[in-house]
Amino acid sequence: MPASHGIELCHYFYDPLDRLIETTTVNGGKLRRFYCKDRLTTEIQGGVKRTVFQQSVYLLAQLNRKDDSDEISFLATDEGRSVLQVINNDSHVPLMYSAYGYDLRGGSYTSLLKFNGDRSDSVTGNYSLGNGCRVFSPLLMRFISPDRLSPFERGGLNSYVYCLGDPINRSDETGQYSLLKSVLSLLGLRKKPELFDLRYDPEFRAMLHEEFMSTKHKEVEPTIRIIRNRKDFEYIGPGGEAKFVLTKSGKLITGKLWDYAYRQKNNIEGAFYLPHHGSLVANQKSKQVISAGYIRVERFGEVVINNHSGHYNPTFESLSNVKKYLEKNNISNAVKLIRFDNKA
Repeated sequence: MPASHGIELCHYFYDPLDRLIETTTVNGGKLRRFYCKDRLTTEIQGGVKRTVFQQSVYLLAQLNRKDDSDEISFLATDEGRSVLQVINNDSHVPLMYSAYGYDLRGGSYTSLLKFNGDRSDSVTGNYSLGNGCRVFSPLLMRFISPDRLSPFERGGLNSYVYCLGDPINRSDETGQYSLLKSVLSLLGLRKKPELFDLRYDPEFRAMLHEEFMSTKHKEVEPTIRIIRNRKDFEYIGPGGEAKFVLTKSGKLITGKLWDYAYRQKNNIEGAFYLPHHGSLVANQKSKQVISAGYIRVERFGEVVINNHSGHYNPTFESLSNVKKYLEKNNISNAVKLIRFDNKA
């Protein structure tokens, strides 16, 4: 905006990729931004450096470094990457937003990223979406400048509207057009992070070996459990995954991934034990299986099950029996079924 229209507060500088890399206020304050691909990772302002750690699209923690002192804060987010809580040793700070991202607490917090995982401008409180492509005002609930893709392209008829007036179900990461959040997941733009296979992490293997040497003569907690109620189900845990079978006798039996049993066969110490579906019913009187597959607990309590089992080759339709079991026993009312082609 021309300076003649108001008081000049800040200057904005961009790199050759049109990413906002520096802001300079009229009092001489300079803030520099650094990116990993299209994700903002670090900001430096004077002697203060703030770095965000993230896996895929998930925000995990933030390192605040001032002079020679470091402080780690853990970030709790929702599915849309909005930071809801900042947790460290001294404080537990909740953040609240309106549907359009306005900061309801009206304050400045240590979290570098806020609504939808974007950086709000420290001078205006607006969001420069698309790494500086276009400025969105959560107070006005609209963009400050018109969309160059409007009205005949993807920007739509209203060149100032944000997320077509539906910020709950839609997200605008580019500052030019919005997509349904479910579509972002399907396109892989917001895909869930892959699980780390800790078996190949050298530090973890060393820890595992040390624990094995101290407990190899003790009884190891079994990895196979029968799920009868919500409390039994808690052992899988948020983000956890397990194999399951549902027997004709009405038992839901699970074998949790990443639990390990110690084996001395072939001198393999502390090896991971991944029970196959057949072993889940090995000690049961009724070995007739109605359904089998994998069961996963999402971070916000949703349970996702699929029919991936080469041992039994269950049909996708058989998963409805598992869903009924979870609902009948008050284990979960949020169950999502995923089809898997066992013949592939």
